[in-house]
Amino acid sequence: MKKIISIFLLFVVTFAFCSCGEVERSTGKISVVTTIFPYYDFARSVSNGTCDVDMLLKPGSDVHSFEPTPSDILKIRNADLFIYNGGESDEWVDSILESLGDTDKPVVMKMTDYVKPLTEMDADHHAEDEEDEHIWTSLDNAKTLVSKISDEVSKLDQKHKTVYNKNSLDYIEKISKVQSEIENTVNSSESKKIVVGDRFPLLYFATEFSLDWECAFPGCSTETEPSLDRLSKLTDTIEKDKIKTILKLEMSENKVADTLADETNTKVRTFYSAESVSKEDFANNVTYVDLMERNNNALKEALSNDTN
Repeated sequence: MKKIISIFLLFVVTFAFCSCGEVERSTGKISVVTTIFPYYDFARSVSNGTCDVDMLLKPGSDVHSFEPTPSDILKIRNADLFIYNGGESDEWVDSILESLGDTDKPVVMKMTDYVKPLTEMDADHHAEDEEDEHIWTSLDNAKTLVSKISDEVSKLDQKHKTVYNKNSLDYIEKISKVQSEIENTVNSSESKKIVVGDRFPLLYFATEFSLDWECAFPGCSTETEPSLDRLSKLTDTIEKDKIKTILKLEMSENKVADTLADETNTKVRTFYSAESVSKEDFANNVTYVDLMERNNNALKEALSNDTN
C-alpha cells in the first residue's frame, strides 16, 4: 500500500511541476509552510508578520484524512522552511521530500525529533508499540518547539534574528502563564481523573499534569463505536469517582460523550487537542494559548466533584 501511495504522490508532484510551474514570491519575506495548526501558530507567533506563514491543513479539516494537492506540494517545494510533525499521519511527507531535487528542498523540521517521545497506550493504559505523535499537547514540549522554530527561522533570516528571539520569548512566556494556571487547577482539585468520551490524543498533556484518565478510544483510533465493556467501564468510573463533567474533543461527532452523559446525568465539555481549528476560530486568529486557556476552564469542571 505504501508503495502505491508513493507512486501516486510522485505522479502528483510531476503533474504539479509541469502544469503549475514555479510559484513566485512577491513579498520577499521568508516563507514558512506547516502541516498542522500548532506549528502554524508557533511560527506565526515567532514571525509576527516578518515571515509569510502558511498551513496545509485547512481549518475544520481532520488531519487523518488529509491528502496533499498539487498546490500543497508546490508550497512545500517553494518554502524556505517546511515544518511537519512526523508519525503515522505524516507518512506522505517522506515521498514528497524524496521527490524533490536537492536544490528544490526547503529546510525541513520534523518536530518529533526535538522532544522525548511517549509510547501510545490503549484505553486501559497498556503500552503499545507506536510512539504517540501528539507531542504539542505537552506545554513543556510546546515551549521547546517554539524555541526551535525561532532558531531555524533566525538562521534563514539573520537580519531579523533579534525580532524572532524576542517574539519567541514573549510567546513562551504566554505558554508558561497558562501552564501555571493549569497546574493550579490540577493542584487545587481533589480529583485528578478525567473521563474522555472520545479519542485520546492527550497522553502528553495528561502525563505533564499527572492526570489519571479513562477514554472511549486510545490515541487517534478510527473506531466509531466503543465496545459494551468499554462503555460499562466508563459508566462505572463516572459513578464511582463522582465525575460530574466528561470531556469530548473539538470537531467530534460527540456520540459517545452524549451517550455517557445521558446514562450518568453528567455534563459534556469540549477539550482542545489543538491539532486543527474550526474555520471560525481560524478567522478570529485564535492561538494555541487561547485553546489551552479554554482547556483550563474545561478542566476546572472535569475535576470538580461539586454537586451544586
